[in-house]
Amino acid sequence: MGSDNLLKFHKWHDWQKISDFCKIVVFPRNGYLKQIFKCKAYNYLGKEKIKFIKSKRINISSSKLRKNYLKYK
Repeated sequence: MGSDNLLKFHKWHDWQKISDFCKIVVFPRNGYLKQIFKCKAYNYLGKEKIKFIKSKRINISSSKLRKNYLKYK
C-alpha cells in the first residue's frame, strides 16, 4: 500500500488480523514520511510487521491506474 493508505489502515475491517497472515508492505508517497510513524497502525503493529520499500516515487494513484486499465482493457 502507499504510505498515505497506511494512515487510514486502522479503519479497515479486521485490520489488526491482516498482519497475522503477512507483512504490510508500504511504498513511499511524497509528504507522508513524518505522519506514518505517528499513525495508529504503525504504533499498533510496529516495525516488525511493516516493511518499507525503497523505490522510485511515481506520482500516480491506484485509482487512476484502475481507471486507465478499465478504459484500455
